Amino acid sequence: MKSLKSIKAVGGLASASPPSYSISPNTNSVNEGSTVTWTITTTNVASGTILYWTNAGTALASDFVENVNSGSVIITNQSASFTLTVAADATTEGSETVNIRLRTGSLSGPIVALSSSVTINDTSLTPTYAVSPNVSSVNEGSTVTYTVTTTNVANGTTLYWTNAGTAVGADFSDSSNSGSFTISANSGTITRTLNNDLTTEGSETIIIQIRTGSTSGTLVATSSTVTVNDTSVETYAVSPSVSSVNEGSSVTWTITTAGVPNGTTLYWTNAGTTTAADFSDSSNSGSFTISANSGTITRTLTSDLTTEGSETIIIQIRTASTSGTVVATSSTVTVNDTSVPTYAVSPSVSSVNEGSSVTWTITTAGVPNGTTLYWTNAGTTVGADFTGGANSGSFTINTNNGSFSLTLSNDLTTEGSETIIIQIRTGSTSGTLVATSSTVTVNDTSVETYAVSPSASSVNEGSSLTWTVTTGGVPNGTTLYWTNAGTTTAADFSDATNSGSFTINTNSGTISKTLFNDLALEGSETIIIQIRTGSTSGTIVATSSTVTVNDTSVPTYSVTRNVSSVNEGGTVTYTVTTAGVPNGTTLYWTNSGTSVASDFSDSANSGSFTINSNSGSFTRTLTNDSTTEGSETLIIQIRTGSTSGTVVATAASVTINDTSQTYLIEYIAVGAGGGGGNSTYCSGGGGGG
Repeated sequence: MKSLKSIKAVGGLASASPPSYSISPNTNSVNEGSTVTWTITTTNVASGTILYWTNAGTALASDFVENVNSGSVIITNQSASFTLTVAADATTEGSETVNIRLRTGSLSGPIVALSSSVTINDTSLTPTYAVSPNVSSVNEGSTVTYTVTTTNVANGTTLYWTNAGTAVGADFSDSSNSGSFTISANSGTITRTLNNDLTTEGSETIIIQIRTGSTSGTLVATSSTVTVNDTSVETYAVSPSVSSVNEGSSVTWTITTAGVPNGTTLYWTNAGTTTAADFSDSSNSGSFTISANSGTITRTLTSDLTTEGSETIIIQIRTASTSGTVVATSSTVTVNDTSVPTYAVSPSVSSVNEGSSVTWTITTAGVPNGTTLYWTNAGTTVGADFTGGANSGSFTINTNNGSFSLTLSNDLTTEGSETIIIQIRTGSTSGTLVATSSTVTVNDTSVETYAVSPSASSVNEGSSLTWTVTTGGVPNGTTLYWTNAGTTTAADFSDATNSGSFTINTNSGTISKTLFNDLALEGSETIIIQIRTGSTSGTIVATSSTVTVNDTSVPTYSVTRNVSSVNEGGTVTYTVTTAGVPNGTTLYWTNSGTSVASDFSDSANSGSFTINSNSGSFTRTLTNDSTTEGSETLIIQIRTGSTSGTVVATAASVTINDTSQTYLIEYIAVGAGGGGGNSTYCSGGGGGG
């Protein structure tokens, strides 16, 4: 009898690792009007998976510009994010919170992660109000304007005003003592025009109160008091345009009245020492008409050649006639006797740089047109200090005025400050001295100055920057030199230089540098430009402020496998792609799958490889063992620094198919005698089977 037993081992699939979730905001507090971003990180979650978020904080959907309080994201490469912008409303509601719950399945699905709380700071401000008049007193018939200034009050808001002063509605042209106005750009105005009545009622007041809601609403601002002058009592005042005048010139007197009807004729007389013969119209009295409570009188003096000494004009205002009641008297105007010539000279500036000009103005009185006057210089400057080489000269008087100009030579001789003092003379440059100017200081610009400033205080790699060099007293065509005292080196610039030269023209020059957009992670660096004379190792004459170079290099990593499953004895190739990783960088790999070192031909479960041109690769060959162990997994993680360093990329899982099979066959023959057969075990006699 024969018995057969067969056993075949069939491997099963290994269980997958469970997913994990985390969510975190980029800030723990945010002002209204600003933005918050939440970043979601997962493991073992397939790309394309939709996750859901809800807000369990006190903030409502209306607190966000997006008007939402829940939403969804799609996971890509174990990551996703979403952003909310907090509405900058004007409602005072105190701090609020945002607490994000991450869910699977739906907005009401299981919570798989909780974010930390984000506090929303309430930046809404309390409105303020102020009101001020444009005058502190006003005559009847005139207007007052009140300016209302607010903060945090919306455009188009209607505010109200009331008058708490003693003036009543009948005192105003619109017969109103309250009203409203509209705020625009936190400003508004109220205008009040007083009636010009003839009732004698004494001074009254206007005090404007600003209210919200209505004319009986909340009082939020009060103006200062404006006094209303009762112009039913006539007043008069007269004032001259000058306090002294030369013969041949004019003076105007302005008469100001209150309560005097338009068209009223008033009269003037002169109580000074001048007589009718001193004026061009040979008159010493007259009349004028009041219009809008104002009038004027103009008097022109005769330019005689009589030496009579100073005289005076005192205008008296009279009613009814030139012998009527005196109601106002002016201050005294002195008439200068110009029959004796007078001279004055003044410069246009009190100091001047070499290379610039100065003009002297000469004013005379009693000097005939066409008269030649002469100038000499009593200062420390000499003829060689001026472009024309002259230190004296002449000019002509017309209508009692004359002028001349001098231009300073822009020499390079260091001689210190010098002076110009102009003396005016008659007859010749050695004639009688009749006037001396104030001193003009000549600034010696032959002392060279240097300054350098960058066009920005920070710059990204790959961008350009310009330094402007400003000098004083440096000749055109001068070559200056620059060096960099910052932490950047020549390799950080597109031209691979860290020093150079430039040329000065019209006291200015520039240096331009472009940063190399490398991929090396080196952190922020600095540029400090030093200006030197003679050579790049010469004397430092100016140093720029520091420019920060922002390191824009951010390396990236990814890893892919060439197959998703492999039989024992087969090979898997992994390709690693990077950005911003220097050539020759060593990266490391580890296996987080269920396979162990003994499953591979090199008995290793970690290792390293080198990046060149942002690419690298390595292979894993499976051992074709005879052990029945079921399917296993190979999950490669890429790390920096060492095999226990930071994980920067993870490959998708590769399934290792178990191809081992084991057989056990037993033959048992039972019988008597016989010849032997192909039996493992035989007993008794008989022929074999």
